[in-house]
Amino acid sequence: MLPAAAQHEHPEVVAAYTLKVFSPDEMKRVATLVDLIIPRTDTPGASDAHVPEFIDRKLSLNEELKDRFLAGLRGFDGVLSDSNPFSKLLKEMTIDGYYTSKEGLTQELGWHGNTFLTEFKGCTHADHE
Repeated sequence: MLPAAAQHEHPEVVAAYTLKVFSPDEMKRVATLVDLIIPRTDTPGASDAHVPEFIDRKLSLNEELKDRFLAGLRGFDGVLSDSNPFSKLLKEMTIDGYYTSKEGLTQELGWHGNTFLTEFKGCTHADHE
């Protein structure tokens, strides 16, 4: 079972999008889970970036992925752990959906593709130099 604080409603997600794979209850559960992975802070959260819809659309295009995801969702015990194959898949899809969204790219990362760079230095972390 999900923690009580994580069981908030996401009616705007279900109402604004025509479901392709998920039932309304599954969509709400996915919205709750992705918001645990990328919560709203001073930047948009995963649901704000329409990650549940991204996952639903992506699953509608791949039968094997859909079956794997739905089996994992239906058997999910409420613990997000990298040792759990479903948790890992959910995290990967959440990150893909978030950082390919306008909210993830522009508001979280501050990326604006129309910026001209005279030089690109690559990663500036000390351990990557």
